[in-house]
Amino acid sequence: MGFRNLIEGLLNRKPTRIPKIFNKLSFYLRKLSTSPLKVFMVGILAGILLLPCTSTPYLVILSLLSTLENLYEGLILLILYNIVMVIPLLILTLGVYLLRL
Repeated sequence: MGFRNLIEGLLNRKPTRIPKIFNKLSFYLRKLSTSPLKVFMVGILAGILLLPCTSTPYLVILSLLSTLENLYEGLILLILYNIVMVIPLLILTLGVYLLRL
């Protein structure tokens, strides 16, 4: 879906409608998000599934930091990590909050 919308946007075409199967999935997920316990459980599941993807760059940075003798080199690597990994997530979170998506 996202790739198709990206291509249509680059070609200046009007976005197409969401397929019916995604409408049903969206309705189910919205229905699921009414209970705080269900939202918490989905958050735990998402954390478990995303952990292998998100922890790898962090472990690489930590291993590089442990081998460095100079504190400033480690600080530069940590700042670079935050620019590449953390700031985009903060921008997305702020954008969703401000746009009330």
